[in-house]
Amino acid sequence: MKRLAILLLLVIITTAPFAKTNPSTTKSNGTFGLGVIVGEPTGLTAKAWLDNIHAVDFGLAWSLNEKQSFHLRVDYLWHFRDVFPDKNATLYVGVGGRLRVIENQDTKLGVTIPLGFNYEIPRSPVELFVEAVPIVDLTPSSEFDMNGGVGVRFYFGR
Repeated sequence: MKRLAILLLLVIITTAPFAKTNPSTTKSNGTFGLGVIVGEPTGLTAKAWLDNIHAVDFGLAWSLNEKQSFHLRVDYLWHFRDVFPDKNATLYVGVGGRLRVIENQDTKLGVTIPLGFNYEIPRSPVELFVEAVPIVDLTPSSEFDMNGGVGVRFYFGR
């Protein structure tokens, strides 16, 4: 079962960038952003837009709770631009993976399903976001976990 889930995740991540999409008027197309996320865990974030709807999100963060750990996360995101009248506000959902290295314990590998909201500030290279990320760890044992936070990214190329 674990191998099937990992295989499915790899197929989605490697084939999704080739999906056809409808054009939009968003300013995100083809840009790359760097920023910070504050929550559980807290750290650095990056987002690369593939087109007007799809993006790849990266996280490099540290958890400072009772189990201090390092997190590396990569997610493929789908943005829904027709939910709000303001096209700068979008909801998104995604799928990806997380590697969590816990001090003095086994490393965990899990599947992530980020759910969030982002707002691109008009006439600005800044994006604000908030997200919740359910996680199903597959190794060394199956466990449910939850991450989330608020953040800001600065975009280059806008």
